[in-house]
Amino acid sequence: MNYTDAYIKAMNVELEDGRKVTCKRRGLKIQLQIGETKGEGLMRRLENGPDVKNILRRALEEAAEDASSRFSVEDGGMYLEV
Repeated sequence: MNYTDAYIKAMNVELEDGRKVTCKRRGLKIQLQIGETKGEGLMRRLENGPDVKNILRRALEEAAEDASSRFSVEDGGMYLEV
């Protein structure tokens, strides 16, 4: 869980157009909000495990998709397409 908290803390930013991006963890649930649009993802060990990085990445992708966006990790960087 410490890895998760440190990872999603970097996602709390303000976009150039003034919308805020906030990401929170509530137990195994990841909540992503981009402006007024919200999305949720669930960290699933049985489906995406046992690697914690993969579990978290899939949960963030699910939350971003639910918020009509796209999340990806490429070349050591996190990308959120709004």
